[in-house]
Order: sequence, then C-alpha cells, then structure tokens
Amino acid sequence: MMMRPLKRLPFQALQQIALAALLTSLLTLGSPLEAANSPAADTAWLALQQLMLPLQTSALASKGISPAKRVAQEVSQFHRASLKANAFYLTYPTDSRVWAAHKLEAVAELQSVQLGGVQYQSHANAVASSYRTDPGNSVADRFDVALAMETVSLPASLRGTSIAQNGPVHQALADKLHGEFGDVPQVYGLYVSIIRTADSVTAQNAANTVLQASGAPDWAKTIAQQSVSRTGITGKPLSANLTTTSGQNLNLAPPSGQVTVVYFWTPETTGADLTALYGLGASMPSNLRWVYVSLGSSAAAPSLAVPFVGTFCTESQGFASANAKSLNITETPYVVVLSAQGKVVGTGHVQDLAALVHAASQ
Repeated sequence: MMMRPLKRLPFQALQQIALAALLTSLLTLGSPLEAANSPAADTAWLALQQLMLPLQTSALASKGISPAKRVAQEVSQFHRASLKANAFYLTYPTDSRVWAAHKLEAVAELQSVQLGGVQYQSHANAVASSYRTDPGNSVADRFDVALAMETVSLPASLRGTSIAQNGPVHQALADKLHGEFGDVPQVYGLYVSIIRTADSVTAQNAANTVLQASGAPDWAKTIAQQSVSRTGITGKPLSANLTTTSGQNLNLAPPSGQVTVVYFWTPETTGADLTALYGLGASMPSNLRWVYVSLGSSAAAPSLAVPFVGTFCTESQGFASANAKSLNITETPYVVVLSAQGKVVGTGHVQDLAALVHAASQ
C-alpha cells in the first residue's frame, strides 16, 4: 500500500505538541475529492470529517451542559472517530485516503486519552505502537504519531504544555526520538524548536546535541551554532551602538548603574512582541532600565503602550543590521540583560527574563 507524507507545519513554528492541528491537517486531505474514490467512500469520509468538528462550547453552555460533561463528550467523540477511521480503511482499502485513515485512527484515539479518556489508553497504545513501528508508513508520519504518543504518555500535569514551559522534558523526548528514528529532519526540527523556544539552559543543551551529531543537517547546525555563539558575549560589555527614536546615539557598553533589559522586537508582529511583556507582572523589579529596539522600523514610537517605561531605539535594517547579526538574532522577541556594571548576564526569550534579571541583580 502506497503512503503519502503529511504536509507539515514549518519546524520553527512548533511551540508545543498539538494533536488538534495534526487531526485537522489529516481531515482536510479529502478535499477536493478525487475522481478515483467511490461515492460511498466520499460519504463515509465526509461523515468522519463532521464527527471531528469541534464542539461548540457556547451552544453546549446554553443547553446547560457543564464543562466536565463537554470534555466527556469530546473524549467519546474522538474515540468514535478512531473507530470510524478503522472502519473506513477496512471498508475502502483502495481509496486514496486509506493512509490518512490509518494515521487518524491512532491520532484520534491519542487525543481522546489526552482529554482524559484513560479507559481508551490501552487501545490508543496498541494502534499508535502498531503505526509507529510499521515500516510501510513514511518516516514523517511515523514520527508524528510517535511524538503524539510520547506526549500523551507524559504525566497529566505536563500534557499540552509548551516547550517553553517544560524545556528539559521536551529535550528528553527529542533525545528518545533521535534514538528511535536517527538523523531524520523531523528529529532535528524538534531540536530546533527547543533551541528557539526553551529556556536558555535547555536551549544550549539542545544546540550542543545538534552540533555534536555527525548526521545533523546543515540548516540545523547553523541555527545551533548561532545559539551557542550568543553565549560567547556573557560577562563582556555589549558592543551595540543604537539610535534612539529621537535620533540620539545610545552606547550600552559603559556601566549605567542599573540592571538593563535590552528588548528586541519587530513591528511585523502587530504588537504581539510588546504585549508579551504584560504577562511578567510583578516579577520585574521597578528599578530596571529598559531599552526597546525595534528591528525593521523607522517609526517615531511604537503604536502600542508597554508596561515598563524605557528608551526606544530603531534598527531600520532589521535582522540585517550589524547589531542583530552580532547577536545572532533570528527571531523576536529577544532579550539581552546587562548588569549594573554593563556586562552581559545572559540572553534569551521573554520567559527567561525573570531568571536573567534575578541573576543580574546578585
């Protein structure tokens, strides 16, 4: 039986393991319908698609259905979808969507367990393990199911959490899948996602793993090397000459007497880079010095307010600017934290700020 690889999201977009997105991508493969498929098979696939439509929370609430009961209905819904997917490929073995039905059987049942359907755990493990180890399935599809299966196997408190929230857990998961699948692009896509979104320590561990792997592709090694290179500036003054929105030069190398947060953002995110700061709340001391650097904007000021007063600077060349290149900044928001003596304490993402500021304040 010929299997077709699933169209995948860009590796860098991976923030967490989302079974719902995987299910959606599988179900949309039936449109437009292929002429070779029978009308009966088309009808059966359509019924499967309709079964997978998300439950409308507002409609259920208006009927007095509690959140707990809604979740129970979703568990049952995904379980039935898994059974219907099984029936589909057994009934229509020559249909062009048989490969997707096989995969859907496993992923839908895993989703039911993810939502709390522990009664379906054994069935989910059986169908997912069978799919995961079947060499007749593409490596990309087997990896998807393996990743979903390992995620569902995590303790309940960790399921559905992002890579940023649980970097070491996802690092261990990536290492396990690397051992199982070897040097395939999907494994290094997961490592790159960890490098780009996990806490600084975990990101460096993942970067070193990639750099030490003889079979790692060049694109993964380039991203890993950029991450490692940033650690080389720690303990040194930041040699970045900036221009404020009022046209003044700002040299961050001399000691300022304050812990400084240099916050790189891009206006192309329509303000999301800046609004991410609102989640920090009381974790930020009030005596910090904030410097906001807009990559790719020559605007006089950001269109959105920020929770911490600071100095605004612009880099009209964006990621191609000398400062962005010297810091190997490939995405935003990105932060560099300086001690009161003007030395770089560390770099990272928004979720790293509290720890970096605490370290700079010691």
